Amino acid sequence: MKIKTSELIGPALDWAVAEIEHAQVVLDGDGDSVLCEYGGTAYNPSEDWTIAGPIIYAQSISTFRLDDQIVVDAAGFDTGKRRPVWGASLERHYSGPEFNSYGEAVGRVYTVDHSDVVVGPTQLIAAMRAYVASRLGDEVEIPEELT
Repeated sequence: MKIKTSELIGPALDWAVAEIEHAQVVLDGDGDSVLCEYGGTAYNPSEDWTIAGPIIYAQSISTFRLDDQIVVDAAGFDTGKRRPVWGASLERHYSGPEFNSYGEAVGRVYTVDHSDVVVGPTQLIAAMRAYVASRLGDEVEIPEELT
């Protein structure tokens, strides 16, 4: 079944990342992704920094906090609560040196092309969606068990 990359979450998102990383995944009866390659431990880069961190670093994925989403009740009224929204992008562009208050160059400034930003409710989900979108496109064929 084809799913928009921007809507991938949970085991379906983890499965898509595993496809890119060539990790061997076995689906159990509940539709959870289980990695065989690493001694049978769960493979969930959308939740586990120890799995996603090296991918984020290697791919130079930038994550950043966007405006919070307003949470509404069933009737559509504002509950007074906010849900964080994170953005991620693989597209960073060097825009020049960064200067301290003395005018000394202390680093580099990068900008993000916001047309390539992928969003999610957490940093890891946004980052993994951006990774999948960059490699597999805007839609991904996902096994029926994961939908």
